Formats: sequence, structure tokens, C-alpha cells
Amino acid sequence: MKLTMKQTFLGIALSLLIPYFVFLFVGYMNAKQSEDFGDFQYHDSSFVVVHFTWQAYLIGVMITFLLYMLALRVIRRK
Repeated sequence: MKLTMKQTFLGIALSLLIPYFVFLFVGYMNAKQSEDFGDFQYHDSSFVVVHFTWQAYLIGVMITFLLYMLALRVIRRK
């Protein structure tokens, strides 16, 4: 399957942006959940530890690009 230049750049851009936004969302949810409440002693405590390394981001980029390639292949068959 030969990709055009536009499709290649779009695939690379999506592969870089989608995992980045996922990590931002998870980080936001982690920060939102760990807010300090004034009456924390009356509530059950829950802690969420999220630690992403560059390897996890790289895996997310590769998976996203693979899904993009599969979607193009399915679209072109029809």
C-alpha cells in the first residue's frame, strides 16, 4: 500500500497528537482526583499513581499509527 505525502504527514501528526492528549487527560484526571478536601478525615482516601515514561508514549504513537494504516487499508478496499 503506497501512501501519498499528505496521508503520511497526517498519519504522523495524528500518531503524535492523540497519545499526547490521552496523557494530558489522564494527568488532569489524576490532579483532579487528588485535590485536597477540607474534611478529608471524614472521607475514604483514594490515591491514584500514574507514571508514564517516554516508552509508553512511543508505544502509544506506534499503536495509533498502526490503527491509522489499518483504517486506510479498510477504506481503500470499499
